[in-house]
Amino acid sequence: MKLFNIILITITVTILNISKIGAQKNTLKVTSVEYINATKHEVMDVLKNYEEFPNWSPFLVSDPNQNYKIDGEKGQIGSTFSWEGVDEKSEGVQTISKIEKNDYILMDCEVSKPFKTHSTFEYTLEEKNGQIIVTQHFQSKMKGFSYFMAKLFGAKKEITEINKLGLSRLKQYIEQK
Repeated sequence: MKLFNIILITITVTILNISKIGAQKNTLKVTSVEYINATKHEVMDVLKNYEEFPNWSPFLVSDPNQNYKIDGEKGQIGSTFSWEGVDEKSEGVQTISKIEKNDYILMDCEVSKPFKTHSTFEYTLEEKNGQIIVTQHFQSKMKGFSYFMAKLFGAKKEITEINKLGLSRLKQYIEQK
């Protein structure tokens, strides 16, 4: 009976660990950093204003004919940027969910095409040596099959490149203003 209990506990712990690991693996995470010669206020004003987004969006580089719509109060929680891709056949909406002074902004992104996914973009701003360090944390939670396909087709590498392009364009846009 003692051996049976040990085996049962071992199996239970193994199953719990596998399910925990599986849940973690279904979240794709990418962190990107850029140094911008500006003030926190200048950087935050561009980040939280969706009217400025087309000026630095990496997605408009690959899909310049993308249709988009901006709703809500400019630079406020709840404002949205909705898009429908032309060349890339994507569709979704991004919403400002949280703003903390000139230090932090959280955006929730719901993509409905080409497949459904929920992602977040978190931007933290830190001043150091006369520059603003912009750190972008991207997370995308995917269902099992979508996650498998994303891994299979190298989505993390592609997302990393797109996010780096976006931050590079943000830097260029702000520093040229």
